[in-house]
Amino acid sequence: MKQVMFDNMETIPVRCSVRDFVEFLLRNGDLDSRSGRKDPDTMREGAEMHRRIQKEQGPNYAAEVMLSHTCLVTYGRHTFSLTVEGRADGIITIDDTMRADLPNEALVFSDVPCAIDEIKTMLRDVNKLTAPLPEHLAQAKCYAFFHCMKEEIERIAVQMTYVTLESGKRRYFTEFYTKEELSEWYFALCREYAKFEEWTTEHRLARDASIRTLGFPFEYRPGQDSLVKDVYRTILRERKLFLEAPTGVGKTISTVFPAVKSMGEGLTEKIFYLTAKTITRTVAEETFTLLNDNGLVFLPITVTAKEKMCVLPKPDCNPETCPRAKGHFDRVNEAIYAMLSTLVENNSEGISDDNGTVGDGSASDGESTAGSENISVGGSVAGESTAAQKGKLFTRALILEYAERYQVCPYEMSLDVALFADAVICDYNYAFDPDVYFRRFFGGEIRKNYAMLIDEAHNLVERARDMYSAVLVKEDFLLAKTEMTFYAPAARALQACNRAMLKIKQDHEHFAVLESFDELYMSLMRLMGVLDTYASENNSSLPELTTELFFNVRHFIAMYDESDDHYRYYCDYREDNRFYVCIRCMDPSRQLEQRLSLCRSSVFFSATLLPIGYYKQQLSGGTEDYAVYAESPFDSDNRLVLVADDVSTRYTRRTDDEFRKIAGYITDFCAAKKGNYMVFFPSYRYMTAVADILFETPGLRLLQQESSMSETAREEFLRAFSEEHDDTLLGLCVMGGIFSEGIDLTADRLIGAVVVGPGLPMVCNEREMFREYYAERCDAGFEYAYLYPGMNKVLQAAGRVIRTTDDVGAILLLDDRFMKSAYRDLFPREWENCLRVNRSTLPHVLGDFWERKGRK
Repeated sequence: MKQVMFDNMETIPVRCSVRDFVEFLLRNGDLDSRSGRKDPDTMREGAEMHRRIQKEQGPNYAAEVMLSHTCLVTYGRHTFSLTVEGRADGIITIDDTMRADLPNEALVFSDVPCAIDEIKTMLRDVNKLTAPLPEHLAQAKCYAFFHCMKEEIERIAVQMTYVTLESGKRRYFTEFYTKEELSEWYFALCREYAKFEEWTTEHRLARDASIRTLGFPFEYRPGQDSLVKDVYRTILRERKLFLEAPTGVGKTISTVFPAVKSMGEGLTEKIFYLTAKTITRTVAEETFTLLNDNGLVFLPITVTAKEKMCVLPKPDCNPETCPRAKGHFDRVNEAIYAMLSTLVENNSEGISDDNGTVGDGSASDGESTAGSENISVGGSVAGESTAAQKGKLFTRALILEYAERYQVCPYEMSLDVALFADAVICDYNYAFDPDVYFRRFFGGEIRKNYAMLIDEAHNLVERARDMYSAVLVKEDFLLAKTEMTFYAPAARALQACNRAMLKIKQDHEHFAVLESFDELYMSLMRLMGVLDTYASENNSSLPELTTELFFNVRHFIAMYDESDDHYRYYCDYREDNRFYVCIRCMDPSRQLEQRLSLCRSSVFFSATLLPIGYYKQQLSGGTEDYAVYAESPFDSDNRLVLVADDVSTRYTRRTDDEFRKIAGYITDFCAAKKGNYMVFFPSYRYMTAVADILFETPGLRLLQQESSMSETAREEFLRAFSEEHDDTLLGLCVMGGIFSEGIDLTADRLIGAVVVGPGLPMVCNEREMFREYYAERCDAGFEYAYLYPGMNKVLQAAGRVIRTTDDVGAILLLDDRFMKSAYRDLFPREWENCLRVNRSTLPHVLGDFWERKGRK
């Protein structure tokens, strides 16, 4: 729900957009993923069609009119000043001088003074629509009521203008309403909305009271109090913070605690804790639980992937396959409210069904409120005292329970429940991915008081580049064509796309950077129209391969619409010789900023956010934003960092002699002290070559990471580092892989790590394209394309050693490039005393270290 500001206990202001108001209260029917592209209006072609239609209208047509209405709604023990606002596509003033020129015949013969025009664009043929979609009509009815109240109009028309994107064909639906009819309809919605707002208010009162008395749950580590203040000041001043936070700083509690405190001060409406990995989501959950155990009344929710929440073996969201999809939207609000009611101490006898009363008042436009209606509803959701019950949180189990009870989709229900959560813990995708982001939070242009806490932020650069890129493979169109032979229009459209791809292929036998995909784009647009029409008219799912292609094409079109000079287009061939075209995002900062600008403040933090200037640029930081390097609380004497510069992982040096030299360093490193070690290699091939030699070494028990490991296999791999054993355990892993970050092997579970090479990405056409792009932009092509991504993998891998204040461990870096200034400049401050070694000095240096630490 929207933010509630507690100015006093008499009237609580609440603001909501027309779209959010209608979509939450009036959604109905089935959950169905077969209906094609959901939001063509948000696409470039939809927006252009809107503007074109508006420009065609005469002087009696006012476009993009801001309308709003405020009324007082009493529910339980609270009175809300509810303002619902939005922008009407158009208002048509109808008089006798222009009536005959109206394209809508229903308005020509009407006697109303004006009409609200709501324009909706779609891919399907609009002539096959039999009625306006209910949620579309409801939005227009809201605007019609607001305009009636503002202009004191007793009767008004609503014109629904539906447009087929490709052809521009239009279809009108017209409805006529009296102000009294609209008033009764609208205030009934306000009463339903207030029911949920009452629950939200009661929870927030209890939450904010608990925040005021909440203290930091630990004794501050050195520098941690300053870090907490830095985060709070960043939120207060509405800035971004880029935080290099070495392991042991306590970055999760140091960011979550001040964000929670900011909510108690009314600065923050909702916290989004974004991360890339399950392990860090778990840490965030544990942190909020810790604060709740210390007296906080707080409701976080973790958004779990659809595949893990679905009741079917494989998600298939349509009413023919999933019984819960049938009528899902008819039941989901009831399920949500029932679940919410279990999370408060309900001292009342229930909720009254009184209809309430509506007093006199008037509406307002977007600038001011000329008066308000008064709606009174009896009953209370919470009585005089409300607080989250002990152990009652938005858990996965609770959502599954109520989804089962009301027979709704648990995944979709969890997304709706997030509206009522104080914090949302989720993957980056839900904030930034153009296909799956939370439209309910980030779908408009209105800035909200959200605080973004972005964990492991170094991962966001590559993830964002991938999110805003798109690929299509030529052969996929032929495979889909074989599936769609039963529907001739689709088969022809797929063949047309294949021909457009073939033309590009014939013009370019090898990798090539292209100027545009305009011809292919037009074929893809026609294909989307055909497939959308098929799905809508036949109420049937597309075949599996065609469905996958449908979503790939939709994403490709969206990214082509989005692309600018931060993008490059190219074509190339995969290893299996399949031809593909790619829209590659080179710099994601603009797209990230579009989303982050809707939030009050963002905090990016990681143990490896070096160089911080690079990450600020890529993650949309400005000159006014902050950067902080938190000092490690660990004793630097507990960590030994060594560099051997007489070996190299360069491709020209990848010989059997070099592999044996690397293996020799590894065995010497492990021989200094029995225990658990990990080695991180630049690739699986390199790891295999060295592993073949290490298997000949007596006294070493080897575990080797595989290219695709099940969750069970991963757990077994890590479990081996917890078991008691008499030999030395050596785990062979790949840099940037599943074991190189996000795992905690504390104390003797891991006492040393060897990092083989600086982790530079493999030279390829796309990587070279990045190098050229950034060479032109900032004269740092090699650094942006190779050095910074590679060294981040090194720092992450080495960071597996020393996880707590009591840990003692050694790190060995193997490659001559680690001694070059460009690489050493990227070492964290904690590595400033690293030592240079060779095969002859290594055993002595390690022996002295372990003896000095009493671990020999």
